[in-house]
Amino acid sequence: MDELIKQGQWWWILVPVLTALAGAWVGARLTRTTEHKQWLRNQKVEAYTNILRQVNAAIGDLDAAVTKRKTSRGDSLKDITDTSNARLELIAASQVKTNLRLVEELRRACHDAAIAGNMDAYKTSRGLLGRMMLSFQRSMSEDLEATERVPLRHRVSYWLRVQRRRAADRWEERTILRRRP
Repeated sequence: MDELIKQGQWWWILVPVLTALAGAWVGARLTRTTEHKQWLRNQKVEAYTNILRQVNAAIGDLDAAVTKRKTSRGDSLKDITDTSNARLELIAASQVKTNLRLVEELRRACHDAAIAGNMDAYKTSRGLLGRMMLSFQRSMSEDLEATERVPLRHRVSYWLRVQRRRAADRWEERTILRRRP
């Protein structure tokens, strides 16, 4: 090492030092990014949990009022989107916000149909509301990147059933074609 310095090649000492510093900087940067993503995901989980709790409570109140036939024109319908915190508007994906607005509109349609006494319209709106709630929950799962994983054995058994069904259909087609004169 002393010989390198004496020969004027001291700059070779800087290469490992600079490499170590660059590695430390890159590592810190990646850690910060990962921590921020985790923090953001935790905030989304908390906001989505709160809004789901509010939506389910509002729909439950509506269903209870309809069951007891206590809906009247004087009933004020609390707006779900007003009670949600501002955090949801900042961190939620656009698809989640759109689905929340659609859920709110369908809940209002159910309420209006119940007030009018039109139970057929209420049942139709309530069915649409149920399907929209599933879409709302699915969009939140996608935003959180929390997809349900189907175990491999279920996928394989489904594939085998499909293959058997296709083979049976082909066999049936061949049998029908053979019977024709």
